[in-house]
Amino acid sequence: LNNRAMLAQATGKPREALALLRKGLALEAAMRGEDSPEAAVKRHNIGVVLAALGETEKAEEQLQAAQAARRRAGAARHCH
Repeated sequence: LNNRAMLAQATGKPREALALLRKGLALEAAMRGEDSPEAAVKRHNIGVVLAALGETEKAEEQLQAAQAARRRAGAARHCH
């Protein structure tokens, strides 16, 4: 879904990209958890698409959530 979403974004279909990314995030979160590295990538990509759509506040929320998840994932790896 992520690749299809990025293709949609690149071909001028940001709303389609956003729908695909949100679906992918929901699946990823259900399978691996909200803080998985894969979910963080999807949140980042959602933020990029939202920014392109001019929805800067929502974009910032997603980008910050992605960054926080990456930090938590990194901290969890170093605790083992």
